[in-house]
Amino acid sequence: MYIARLIGAGYNDQGYSRYMRIALFSDVHGNLTALEAVLDRIDGQEFDLLVFAGDLCFYGPRPSECIRLLRERRIVGVYGNTDEWIL
Repeated sequence: MYIARLIGAGYNDQGYSRYMRIALFSDVHGNLTALEAVLDRIDGQEFDLLVFAGDLCFYGPRPSECIRLLRERRIVGVYGNTDEWIL
């Protein structure tokens, strides 16, 4: 898994950020332990949007739990190529 650096720096005259800060992660592949570690790390960051960029289930040992966790946290995501294979 890869954690993208949060995008955004700088503020306008009113003190509002000029950029949207996006936390992006992908390629979980059913690895619940790694997914929990990434989400724990992301939770300590300030961001405007959290996005899952695909490949949640295929290959790994705990795909159902990974799906459950993303649903519980209402994380926005897109299908990856391996996600399409199992649908």
